[in-house]
Amino acid sequence: MRQAVLLVLPAVSLLCGCHALTRDAEVIAYRPGEAVTMTAAKEDATYRLSARDGRHGWIATDVPQGGAVGFRKEADGTITAFAGAQTWPIEASDGRHVWLCTPKPTTGWDRFLVGTRDKSESAFQTTVLFLTAPIWLTQCAITGEWP
Repeated sequence: MRQAVLLVLPAVSLLCGCHALTRDAEVIAYRPGEAVTMTAAKEDATYRLSARDGRHGWIATDVPQGGAVGFRKEADGTITAFAGAQTWPIEASDGRHVWLCTPKPTTGWDRFLVGTRDKSESAFQTTVLFLTAPIWLTQCAITGEWP
């Protein structure tokens, strides 16, 4: 019976939506030519700056609850992204920039769910790689090109 409960509880959390399992939720965005904005962090989280419509992320930093996150226009007209006490200049030519938020697990239950999710993803990726490797290797041997 205990094993059944341990299997059902994570499934219920996944179905009902667990705040700790949120990853890369869009917090605030900047598009060239639009007004710059900022917001306060609603919780302790890791914030990641992403550009080119979310396909290119390069900056990540931890921001405590209440810390400032957003974009500002400098006196010389350049745009600066900031999170907490850290700042980074951004290029308008990169297009849309967005701060993405991944909350930190705060309770034991949150840590359990996040750890279970991460281990499950790793096991799934390893399984898919193991099952598809013979196909990739065969294709590489026939065509001489890596897929």
